[in-house]
Amino acid sequence: MRHVDFEPSKLRGEDATWWQQWSARADAEAREVQKARGTGLQRSFDPAILEELKRWLLHNVFYNKCAFCEYDAVPRHYYGDPEHYRPESEVTEVHGGHVEPVMMPDGHPHPGYYWVAHDWRNVFPLCARCGRSGKGSQFPIKAERVSDPRRGPDPEILDRIEVPQLLNPYNDHPADHLKFGVKGTITALTDRGEASINAFHLNDEPFVVERQSQQEKAWSYLLLIAQSTLQGPSIGKLLKRSMERYTGPKARFSQAVIDYLEIKVRDLA
Repeated sequence: MRHVDFEPSKLRGEDATWWQQWSARADAEAREVQKARGTGLQRSFDPAILEELKRWLLHNVFYNKCAFCEYDAVPRHYYGDPEHYRPESEVTEVHGGHVEPVMMPDGHPHPGYYWVAHDWRNVFPLCARCGRSGKGSQFPIKAERVSDPRRGPDPEILDRIEVPQLLNPYNDHPADHLKFGVKGTITALTDRGEASINAFHLNDEPFVVERQSQQEKAWSYLLLIAQSTLQGPSIGKLLKRSMERYTGPKARFSQAVIDYLEIKVRDLA
């Protein structure tokens, strides 16, 4: 997991045009959902409009990678909570090792954060393992739970009230909360890091094995480049450019590779 710097207001050209047109349709749909919910109808956001956003983010912002594990996130033909930071419908937490619905003070289950279902700050591309078999509808918080859109109309206000425990690649710098080691391992530096490891199953064996494989490939490539490069004041810049295929934002498991290379280089010093 790594920080993703994205701001729609900075888009230009065709991307800006697409975003403006999509936002207009999404905002209109959100108003209809709010109106229906106000009359007691359990209407959800149009999945087709939401799918357009998911696919656009996947290709243009996350470089076809899962936002949380950095594995390939091939577009899937299903819709639902796993690709939302805050779940659209059912909301759950883990208690005593069991996933249970979040209940509100009035005795009813939390209705889900349907009013931010279309907000880009609440939408991420996830691989199948991090989605349905991992996070699902979990959303642990540290403070007060909000179920009324009037109290928390957007993700920023919701964050201030609820204090989410899962890391958010848009807002957080995961390297402050997670540390990768040798053989694909990952450890938590904070409680939020621990919550994210558990929710997304980041220490499951398939993830560990695949991270280790990518780490070792990157190290072998780094040694090859270093041995074939003339020594000089620009070697650092040259190595950095050469390693983009393993450490850049488009690379699979890039943060795990970066942490691993730091360990290997430090051990050589």
